[in-house]
Amino acid sequence: MVVATLYLFLRSLKADVGFTGLVVGAFSLGRLIGGFTLGFIFNKRGAKTALLIAIVISIIGNALFSIGINKYLILVSRFVVGFGTGILSITRAGISASTSKLERSRYFAWCGAVQFIGFALVAGIAEPLSYVNFHIGLLKVDEFTSGGYILTIANLLLFFLIVFAFSNLPIRPNEESSAGVVLGSRTTYIMGVSLFIFLNFVARGCIALMETIGAPLYIDVWNIEVNEQKHTARMFLILGIVGIVVYFLVSYLLKLIREKFLLALSFILIGTGALCLIEYQPETLSQAQFISGTLLIWSIGSPISDTIVLSSFSKVLGSKPQGIWMAVIGAAGSVGRICFPLLSTFLSHNANFILCSIFAFLSSVLILFLAIIRK
Repeated sequence: MVVATLYLFLRSLKADVGFTGLVVGAFSLGRLIGGFTLGFIFNKRGAKTALLIAIVISIIGNALFSIGINKYLILVSRFVVGFGTGILSITRAGISASTSKLERSRYFAWCGAVQFIGFALVAGIAEPLSYVNFHIGLLKVDEFTSGGYILTIANLLLFFLIVFAFSNLPIRPNEESSAGVVLGSRTTYIMGVSLFIFLNFVARGCIALMETIGAPLYIDVWNIEVNEQKHTARMFLILGIVGIVVYFLVSYLLKLIREKFLLALSFILIGTGALCLIEYQPETLSQAQFISGTLLIWSIGSPISDTIVLSSFSKVLGSKPQGIWMAVIGAAGSVGRICFPLLSTFLSHNANFILCSIFAFLSSVLILFLAIIRK
């Protein structure tokens, strides 16, 4: 809901694409800090306490976003909301701690699918909200701020649901470290952990680049009026629906393709998508290029890589504390989400996607290389 309207909201507050990159980066910085903090609380006090703290912080952040009096308040609000989304480290740690290695990929895929369901449905809600415009006292409720109010109310409801209906997750006995990509000596173990951290950095960075550039690029390619928020909402809705389907297909794909090869393929798809978005003629990007590139990066490559990276990483960890280590890999993703949008403010359009493709293809090469040396 917020991602679909963020660029247009900031533009209405006299902010440019560069400042949009800062806002996306601030969100990710908040997630980085929140992931470690909430992961530590998860290990010490359990999932329920950590979830309640994260939800309260999210309520504060979304309320600040709803006020939206200037671009700097939006910047602060997205940092606060980002801290609250450190809740993802808790959910991933909970899945890792309460599932077996054999069923973990399936549950991570379902978790990702739920995220994309929210992403798609909320983006769909954003279109009718484009017609909202009224005041409640001094508070303005319009096409940009209404999403923040809805998320504030939703988090309030979730808070009470957690208080009265949630109990801490059962913990399975410790399992030995293993994964579809890495096994063996301590050196190979360290290489595997480092690889997955790097992969999450690349995957999240490429997605953040699309969050920063995607909406304005869509507006330019289709020659849409800049205040027509409903069109960008439709774009995110379609991307989300395709992503949901892919998430649910991952567990079936893993029965047909070995995990390491499917993971490498996902980064090849992300790299190919980035190449599709390069302007091969000056300031000319076709609609076919945009559709192909965004689908490959956002709706196909990302769901596959997200599921396998996280599930394999948790398998490699074995009996290590899942809360902190899930925060570590989440932090790597947050760093990617900070760096790629910030770089977009300094690099040209083509340079951004060339860099994205280089990192993605390098990732696939590293996956295959590590798989080969294991033999």
